[in-house]
Amino acid sequence: MNKTVLYLYKIGIRMKSILQEFKQNLTEQTQNVTVLFPGGFKPITGAHLALANRYAEDPQVQQVIMLIGPKERDGFTRTQTIQAFNLMNSNPKLRIQPTEFNSPIMAAYEYLFALPEDTTGQYAMAASAKGDDYIRTKSFVPNVDKYKITGDKKGRKIPQGVDAIELTANADPITYPSGEPISATATRAAISDGDYNTFKLSYPGITDEILKNVWEIFTGKMIESTFSREWWTSQMQEDINAFVEGYMDVRTAEKHKKKIEKLRKFLNNNTGKEFVYDFDTYDKTTFGVPLKEIIKNGKVYCEGPGCNWNWNIADGGDDVFLCHKCGHDNEHSLRESKGLVAESTILTEGGAAGHMAHPYDDHGLTFNEMKELIARALEGQLDIEEAVTEKTDGQNLQVTWKNGQVGFSRNKGTIVNPLSTEELISKFEGRGDISDAFREAGQDLQSAFNKVDPKKLDAIFKNGTVFANMEIIYPATKNIINYDKAHIQFHNLIEYRIGTNAKGKPTVDKVQTDMTGGTMIQKIIEDANAHMQNTFSFIPPQKIKLGRMVDFEDQQSALFAEVDQLKNQFGLKETDLISEYHRAWWRDVISTKAEQLGYDLSDDLRDTLVDRWAFDDKSTSIIAVKKQIESPEFVQWVDTFDKKDFKSYQKQNMEPFESIFLRLGAIVLSNVSQVLAADPSKSTQEIKRDIATVIKQVQQSKDPEILKKVETQLKRIEKLGGLDKIVPIEGIVFTFKGNTYKLTGAFAPVNQLIGILKFGR
Repeated sequence: MNKTVLYLYKIGIRMKSILQEFKQNLTEQTQNVTVLFPGGFKPITGAHLALANRYAEDPQVQQVIMLIGPKERDGFTRTQTIQAFNLMNSNPKLRIQPTEFNSPIMAAYEYLFALPEDTTGQYAMAASAKGDDYIRTKSFVPNVDKYKITGDKKGRKIPQGVDAIELTANADPITYPSGEPISATATRAAISDGDYNTFKLSYPGITDEILKNVWEIFTGKMIESTFSREWWTSQMQEDINAFVEGYMDVRTAEKHKKKIEKLRKFLNNNTGKEFVYDFDTYDKTTFGVPLKEIIKNGKVYCEGPGCNWNWNIADGGDDVFLCHKCGHDNEHSLRESKGLVAESTILTEGGAAGHMAHPYDDHGLTFNEMKELIARALEGQLDIEEAVTEKTDGQNLQVTWKNGQVGFSRNKGTIVNPLSTEELISKFEGRGDISDAFREAGQDLQSAFNKVDPKKLDAIFKNGTVFANMEIIYPATKNIINYDKAHIQFHNLIEYRIGTNAKGKPTVDKVQTDMTGGTMIQKIIEDANAHMQNTFSFIPPQKIKLGRMVDFEDQQSALFAEVDQLKNQFGLKETDLISEYHRAWWRDVISTKAEQLGYDLSDDLRDTLVDRWAFDDKSTSIIAVKKQIESPEFVQWVDTFDKKDFKSYQKQNMEPFESIFLRLGAIVLSNVSQVLAADPSKSTQEIKRDIATVIKQVQQSKDPEILKKVETQLKRIEKLGGLDKIVPIEGIVFTFKGNTYKLTGAFAPVNQLIGILKFGR
């Protein structure tokens, strides 16, 4: 190759590089268009989403912001639309944001007026090339330019760095089969008429499973139950049919049939006795009371004559039962054991140690910290601060050493006055396998502590102000996960401050938690050669090693997008606390209702209600709150809402955060090993078989409440990835920014699902 040719070749390479660099710079400069799409969106339709997505497809467009005003339309609210958008939208470029301005034109201009002075970038007004709304884009550019120079009547100016441009989405509007354009008016009519089939036509491309949830948001009603074999097979795992139909062989089925015949005769002659039951043929519980009546009335029955348990579902799905007539405490429930529904116990996970928080429970995290936690989890680096340990599915108990004696606690009252071994045994007497578990645990712990140097115990437990939090793992008391050996697993040490209040009553406050304390306690017992007792072996927390997810980038991107969607919904920053989202969400609910009722709500009163309903701050009594309200209609709404409605709103408020972290948990837990469960593969199959049993029985049920509960949990499992995400581990415990959290994945909905028939909850 001669010098001239070589020279020209090098020049060509250089020019190509320059052109590529120029093209990249040009792309970066033009990919900063924000499209403002203001509207009523009551309700949002497939046509709205289609237009927003058309703009998002433009390579110039960085984001499309749908601005939605507060005014209701024929009973359809902004909150409903935002919830529906969050379900249907899968494009990270799209977000929906509340505005206080009902006029779409005003909403767009007010958005620009509110931007910081140093804002730069291009902004366009969304409008189809078809239709009258295109006219507004023609005036958008000159008006923005005017407001940048002369300002509005109030003297406000749009930032100089804002460059208004005209941008169109040249495509025909999407239509119904009749050829008529999809509209909010037609969608409202379909909802009002209860016409789900026409409603579906307003959302082409959206799956039926999502649309059923959207329908429920707008109507408050569920579509018919979808527990057909075809639905289950298509939505979950193919092998479920084998569990539903095949796990009972011919011989077993024949025996089962004879049992049912015997059962019918037994029931005719006996009431109030235990029996084996099958919902396919006889939908009654232990005491001959129809299950639907138990669920309807919110009660299950104590063994004592005339007694009943007052039913309450605690946070995280734990069941707490109170019997007001016979004096039993809040640790009673019903469980199924070896085919018999017998009175027994299912204990809350926290006991005296309290509820261990999910990350979404912590309103003190920032959006940045939430993302950091997600990234650590997906990278397998949750052990940076402390070792990650397994959260086991057993019964909680706390133990201490006070006045030279071992003491036990299950609630705050017994923190002040710990139970002796004899009192612990007496407390759980007459409860079958649970009695055995606590009796043996108490005796083994007392025996072990008696072998340890009392000076060591005094130094650790500080005469009953420090407790070792632990889990009793006893195979016969299996809840969901099968463990083949009896263990007492120490978790941590918790120090309490015990005092008295102004009325002289004892108070208990948690001072600090030592996450390494469980290993230390187990070690001193092992050093005293007391870790192997008659029934239990004493073990430290089961350390879990997490690996980096192979699809780390994809999973992180998807979860980050969900976090950003929540952050952007109210125009928040990365450094804002999650509590700011909850404040904005509740302000929107309260302000919208006040405006609907024509009441001029003060900021102070609104914030008092926000603190009460979002953060359980009841320092101002509801009576005092109502006295501040001048509108009788708004007083009535606040009173009714405070008594019963706000809890369902709390669930709506928390659901998107819960969804993010349950999905993160499901992803992370599918990658763990060395769990405590006996034969993890077999244990997983047993869990699936239990689910199959529930499905089979519910298919025959005519109780809509049971159907709705089961369908809710199935949808939660489906959202987490289906049966593939079911693993024989309740969750993991880890430390982040000095705080202790848990990730539980699919265990929570599985526990609720199996418990629907197992515990009547």
